[in-house]
Amino acid sequence: MNKLYFVLMVCSLGLLASCEEDGPEVVNITYQDAAMTTTAITPAQGYIGEQVVITGTEFGGSTEFLKVYFGDFQGEMVACSDERIIVKVPEEAVTNKIIMELLGKKMTTDLAFTVLDNPVLAVTSSLTVHAGDEITITGTGMPDTADNLIVMLGDTKTGISSYTVNENESVTLKVLVPKKQLAGTSELTVKLFDRDIFSKKFKVLPAPEVDVYGNRFVKAGGELVITGTGFRDFVDKAKIDFNGTVVEPVKVTDAAITVQLPADFTGGQVSVTLGDFEPVALGELQVLSAGDITNKVLKNSTQPFTPVDGYVAGTEWTNPADWIMEYSGNALQFPAGTEGGLLVFGKSNMNSKIYQVMTLPKGKYKITLEVEGGTTDDGRRGVIFTVAEGKAAIPTISDKRPWYFDDDTDVLAYYRITDKVVNEVIEKHQHVVELSLDKDTELTIGFVIQLLNQNTVKLSSIKMTME
Repeated sequence: MNKLYFVLMVCSLGLLASCEEDGPEVVNITYQDAAMTTTAITPAQGYIGEQVVITGTEFGGSTEFLKVYFGDFQGEMVACSDERIIVKVPEEAVTNKIIMELLGKKMTTDLAFTVLDNPVLAVTSSLTVHAGDEITITGTGMPDTADNLIVMLGDTKTGISSYTVNENESVTLKVLVPKKQLAGTSELTVKLFDRDIFSKKFKVLPAPEVDVYGNRFVKAGGELVITGTGFRDFVDKAKIDFNGTVVEPVKVTDAAITVQLPADFTGGQVSVTLGDFEPVALGELQVLSAGDITNKVLKNSTQPFTPVDGYVAGTEWTNPADWIMEYSGNALQFPAGTEGGLLVFGKSNMNSKIYQVMTLPKGKYKITLEVEGGTTDDGRRGVIFTVAEGKAAIPTISDKRPWYFDDDTDVLAYYRITDKVVNEVIEKHQHVVELSLDKDTELTIGFVIQLLNQNTVKLSSIKMTME
């Protein structure tokens, strides 16, 4: 049994035996047999706040009875056994001998601990960063590893991406700005053994955002304009990958990156990389040449029409595949004697819509509608073919005469298939809608519909050409 515990047990028994009716006798407990020895301190040098291990014998096995001093200043006891102590270097410590105190009795040891100076650090990268960026810090007097370092940006712990010590013992420390870091001014703090050793204020900008379009097209030999926000700081840090061919942009603004298509690019996957951010996949880019572009740009817009999944062959009515339907009925008919089917718009709710969304490059286009016929019974009802800028951008229709768009701000082109004639019979005819775009534009192309009773409008094809 440990000698200290034996002495305490004996004293405790003596204390109980001396209890009388008028109160216990006070006994002063001291450790008379001070055979404590120290053999080593590891490490023998270190930083304020660091934990060190002292080995020896007869330490008493309890943090309640033992104290350790670094010179005149007491360290915080972390753990203690009879032969091993873990103690934290106090804030005021200076290089000095280690003093042990057991139950009030002090002993100056032969062990000394050297307190290392605080590291000297400086930021060598920009003080303006984006969420997801990397910050570079260099300095001297740092530990050999980053094991006991913590870096905070505001209240958020950041990741240490690399830590290198060169032959001159200077350190380069790289930390990541969290991708979810809020924009604004934040304090970056470096902690060593949970003690602040460096701080610096940073201006954090929002991470750049790239607009991703589905069904994207570009003119052969032309330019691709990538839109989004926060591009201003990536003038020399933007790269666009065209199916394996990496190209630098010709122009970068805060909201757009313009890049020339590689001469041999005929279509494929495209991605953009901004600085150290992960690449953003824009999707598949299709190259358009002058002439008929229907099969590339429009889906399921000519005979033979493709029905939606689940269609039972021989059934007369269903819906067309690849169209976005905001429509209460069926819009694809396979009438007897008509090969390939027809797009047929019939009885529907007010402001029913059928459309597709795509992004077309700057240029001039012609959209040809093959109307097979139809009828309408009221000037406020009918079908309008519409090309509008934006996603799902076909506007609603006013319920007042004349029947027209509530807001035509985004309408680039349109054709009223039904006129304003009551009980109108629509003859079979062809109509060309001309469209001119002065920039790459996301478009909604389709129909806004309201018909009653047995009235219908029928189309056999919608085709598009590019100049």
